[in-house]
Amino acid sequence: MVTTKSILKYMKKLTLITMAVFCLIACSEDIENEIPESGRSIIVKTEIGSQTRAGYEGTTVLPSEFIMDVNQENRIYNYSLVKMVKQNEANIYTPSNDVDLLWADESHSNVRVKAMTIPYGLNVIDNKNPMTVRVCSDQKTNENIKKSDLLGATSDNGISVEGDEIRISFSHLMSKLYVVYKFEGELSGASASVNSATLENTCISGGYSYISMDFSSDVPLSYDNIDMFHNSTEKTAECVFYPYVPTEDPTLVIKTTINGTEKTFRCPISLENNSGFVSGKRYKMSISITGSDAIDASAVAVKDWVTDENSNQTEYSEKVLWIGTSIPAGDIQHGDNGTTDLGSNNYPKMVADALGFTLYNNARGSSFVCFYPPEEDGTSAWEDASDWSEYSGQVWKGYSLSASHAQIDEKFRPLGVPEWLINSFKRYSYESLIIPYIDGTIANCTTVIIDHGYNDRHAILNESSWHNSSGETQFAIGSGWDWLYNLRDTRNSVSESFFQGEWNNQTGRKNSYFGAMIYLVRKILEINPRINIIFGNYFAWKSPVFGAEYGNDNYCNFLCAANEALASMLKRPLVNVYEYTGIRNININGKSDYSIFCPDGVHPHSDTTGESNRIIADIYVKELRGILGIK
Repeated sequence: MVTTKSILKYMKKLTLITMAVFCLIACSEDIENEIPESGRSIIVKTEIGSQTRAGYEGTTVLPSEFIMDVNQENRIYNYSLVKMVKQNEANIYTPSNDVDLLWADESHSNVRVKAMTIPYGLNVIDNKNPMTVRVCSDQKTNENIKKSDLLGATSDNGISVEGDEIRISFSHLMSKLYVVYKFEGELSGASASVNSATLENTCISGGYSYISMDFSSDVPLSYDNIDMFHNSTEKTAECVFYPYVPTEDPTLVIKTTINGTEKTFRCPISLENNSGFVSGKRYKMSISITGSDAIDASAVAVKDWVTDENSNQTEYSEKVLWIGTSIPAGDIQHGDNGTTDLGSNNYPKMVADALGFTLYNNARGSSFVCFYPPEEDGTSAWEDASDWSEYSGQVWKGYSLSASHAQIDEKFRPLGVPEWLINSFKRYSYESLIIPYIDGTIANCTTVIIDHGYNDRHAILNESSWHNSSGETQFAIGSGWDWLYNLRDTRNSVSESFFQGEWNNQTGRKNSYFGAMIYLVRKILEINPRINIIFGNYFAWKSPVFGAEYGNDNYCNFLCAANEALASMLKRPLVNVYEYTGIRNININGKSDYSIFCPDGVHPHSDTTGESNRIIADIYVKELRGILGIK
């Protein structure tokens, strides 16, 4: 018998079944909507770009595994803490558990990816709390330093989606010290070797959050000594450490054996303005061990962590002194009190950044190579000067590179030249701008680039002559014709008798461009006979400046030819800039190519975009690679 109670019970059961079916259908529709439209798998490739792993200079060593998150804003096709394992030489990685990673849709829109190698000493990554990440304190082997080389990447930095591929270009998360050393001076021929290198009192661990992919202050820092990876063949040492701001300078300790005796050198590592060691930066030092108790360390050069190939091949790890006029000085500002703003729109700095050398840019605006004693113009022009700050045409002539401090005192003090101006003259002397930078007083530069000529154009023209009706330009020196140069044959040699006469003139014929230059080169070689001396030439073959001053813009080629003659005479390399720029004062769209290159009529850095100086820098980089043997 069917009762009311049984009917109610049946209806309740039917309702529950109906609701369950409805929910199942609804859930099925949700799942169908989340099935990938394309059915495509995610392909993962990785690289370290131009960067290499610590301990493996010049070799691209990819991580064998890393952890990755992929967020597609879809709960079924989001992946967290997936261990990716390298499969083959094509840099393809697959999940360690063989799960297929799938794209949620064909557009791959709103995809966020992050990846990180597993920190040294850990087996897993904590995706909820900041982790303690550390480096190995024994980095003497390349494998141990590589284990400490933590890598990371995010969609904001290094990860891109191209087609069905996720491409990961890892960045280095730690900081790195890279030391290049050599024995020179009294030890250049000695039996000398480095036994070990250690970085003392540096940070080896701290916090890192996988959640934010950033360093965390929630974990206290810890400090220790790190035994560095030492490559005795390349004469380098390196280590990686946790980025931090030192409260006390870490110390580089180098243990050596010199002529059978063990010797330890200690060198504190100080950063400018105590700026701190930054993630992903490489801190490079060049060390010269010059005696049993002498070590000369360069300033620490900070760069992005680029290729660590043999520095003798890919970088020039030496110190370079660059002297010249306001043209190579660019936007550098030198104060009378000795302060210097290094600027950025000057081609010597661009060259140094490209080739990796330590630069001392001692180019000075309004400087001459020649020295014009006051008596050549008549002392009245000096004695009657009412306002020395006006920098009259006479006053400028005191800014001479070839003048000694004693000559400046001798020639200008009797005329009542103010002390501040005499001191200013002396700051332009070779005894201030060259000698201290090659004799160890300030630095031991191994290369000097002489980039002069423009401000001495009047002296050059006085030593030059139009020689024949064919328009061939040749140089006459002194009272007798001595054919220095013929522009149609730029390899003509200079009279040896002329060169010997100038070389043996100990006081120097300093009112002559050639005489003053030979004097300077002799002074440089007296300090260091093995030093590299390189000449830099002017950047234009024809210039409106010469047209305005002399009525013929062709006169600019006297300047270029003079430097070619000088380099030929002294058997020194020359960077012939004008041959590459092609500037000839020709009209382009109503403007001369010269005025486009130098908007103010003289200086490439007046092009505030920096492009003009970049063109000159690229020329020097190309030429110096060949001259200095840099690959």
